[in-house]
Amino acid sequence: MAAPIDTGDTVVTAAAMLAAPSAAALVHQSQPQRGVVESATAGPPPTAVTVAWADGTRTLYPVIGSGPTSVLLRLGTAPSGVALLNRVVQPTAASGIPNPSGRLRGPVSQQFGLEDPSGNFVAEVVVVETPIGALVTAFANVEVVLSA
Repeated sequence: MAAPIDTGDTVVTAAAMLAAPSAAALVHQSQPQRGVVESATAGPPPTAVTVAWADGTRTLYPVIGSGPTSVLLRLGTAPSGVALLNRVVQPTAASGIPNPSGRLRGPVSQQFGLEDPSGNFVAEVVVVETPIGALVTAFANVEVVLSA
């Protein structure tokens, strides 16, 4: 277990990310917004967390929960040890992600681990840039494609 979320950590909302590992995938028109924790009261899990979002807004989260009730997730290192950045991937057949005509094939633009507010590992996630938007899914749901 890593340390709980703290000032300076990069976070995303759980609503934008949790469905990716648990329900196969999410396709966004743009990548999920990231934020930086500006302040937090010690936890675990911390309370009164203020996040400065990439779009310039700020949000105060009085309670951020933990485990399945988490409101925020911290971006961490990808634990698999397999770097997929800039590699062309597509959903595996076993993932259950529909991939008509290979439309969800594309380069991996991000790969990271997700941790809940208390520092517990949640999932490893990849963001794939596809012609129809950003595919956000669990690492286990993609395979490397030899030709683009």
